[in-house]
Formats: sequence, structure tokens, C-alpha cells
Amino acid sequence: KYDPAVVEFLAEQFSGAIIEAWQKRAPAKLASGVLDIPDFIRNRTRNAPVDSAANFCVVQQNAGAKCILMRYSAHPTVCGERMTDFSAEYPGAFRREVEKETGTEAIYMGGAVGSMGPHPPDVPGEAAAQVEAMGQGLACRLIAGMGELKFEDTVDIASFVFHFGMPQFQIRPMSPISANLSKSAPKDSESVEMSELGAFPSAPHGCPGRELPTGVGATVGSPPRSPRRVLQ
Repeated sequence: KYDPAVVEFLAEQFSGAIIEAWQKRAPAKLASGVLDIPDFIRNRTRNAPVDSAANFCVVQQNAGAKCILMRYSAHPTVCGERMTDFSAEYPGAFRREVEKETGTEAIYMGGAVGSMGPHPPDVPGEAAAQVEAMGQGLACRLIAGMGELKFEDTVDIASFVFHFGMPQFQIRPMSPISANLSKSAPKDSESVEMSELGAFPSAPHGCPGRELPTGVGATVGSPPRSPRRVLQ
């Protein structure tokens, strides 16, 4: 059941976090990288490729405070559809392990997800044990793979838009809701617009537009080379 109080609560939490971060901003430096971690991800719909990239960045204030951010594309659904409680799932276990081992605040971001499902280690016990094993496994791979970090105190900020066509909407009208969705879905000839904002060369979310050449099914703005902005 829709509850407007939930919307108001979420809006207050999000805006409050943004305002607090802005008020506490300070000079900092940033390092980034990408790891290939295919062990913990699978294509949950068919035998097809997966997005096994784990993009990460480390932000460290000049005063010493540090934060590690990583994005990975596996849906946090180790527990399966029968588990209906609120849960941080394996991203929560990942954060706890990173913070325990490094003493550094950790943030997890979902990647492209889509058809990407989790592939947790085969450990004895309930699904909760697999959740912990997957989160801890990702954390260990990240910590081991970060290596020597190359920090920068300035980054380029860029935004761009690209367009791509959509195939026929694939949904079986099993209910009035899904039937209405199919009517409003984009047709083959329609184009969808995607916007991106990124810090170059870091862009920890690994936006796909960075890999597309201008004029090949996309309109991509080149990252500006000036002015450069001090990272805060």
C-alpha cells in the first residue's frame, strides 16, 4: 500500500545527507581502478556474458579521513524471493568486511544489474551464510586488488547524453497492470535517452557511454580538459 509518509521520509534522508556532505566538504584526493571478478556473478536469464567488472575509487581528505567506494553488477538476491524482510544482503556483508579490515568507511553501488544475478560461494548453512561468504569474498578481492593507489587532487567533471534504440517490449500481459505497461512501452523505432555525469578518468560507476565512439549509435560529449576543478 502506498504510504506518502515513506516518500517524505526518504526525501528528507536523501536531501539531508546531500546537505551535510556539502557543508562538510574539504580538500581531498582520489584514486580509482577496476578489477575483474567473475566468480560472484552469473547471467540469471540465459547462457550469456556477464558484467564482471568491479569499479572502485578511494577518496581521502587531506586531513586523513578516507572512504572506499565500489560498484558491482550482481543483484543482491542471494536469499531469494521467499525472503521478504528488509536486508542489506551481500552488499552489507561487503561493507562490514571492508570496514573491519581497513578501518575505512565503505560504500557499495549497484552496477548495471539487469540480468546479472549473484553467484555466492557454496558454503554449508542457510542463505545467510552464503550472503556473508559472498560479501566477504568480494571485500577480500577488492582489498587484495587495490594495490598501490595513484591519487589525484584534481579531476575533470563531464556530462553527456547518448541515444539508443529499444527492442519490442517483452512482457506477457498476465494482468491489467502489465497490459497497460505493454501499451506504453517504447516501440522498435523509438529512441531512449540516457544522461551521465562522471569524474574523469575515474567514473567509478563505469558508465557505458565512455566506451562508445561519437557517431556510432551515440552522441557522446568529450570530457572537458579545462577548467580542472579541485576535488572536494
